[in-house]
Amino acid sequence: MKEGFIKGDYATVPFGKKLMIIHNGQQLDVVNTPLQAQKYIKQHCASQSSGTLPID
Repeated sequence: MKEGFIKGDYATVPFGKKLMIIHNGQQLDVVNTPLQAQKYIKQHCASQSSGTLPID
C-alpha cells in the first residue's frame, strides 16, 4: 500500500494502487509513484501565475 504526503497546498493520497494529487479540493491527476507525484506538483506550481499588482 502506498502512503500519501502533503506538500504545501497539495495532498497526495492513496487511490487503489496509485496516488491521487489534490489541490484546493480538486483532483488534479492520478500517478503511479511518489516521484511522479513530486514532479507533477513541481511542474504545476511553476505553471501557476503569481499575478502581481501594478505599482503606482
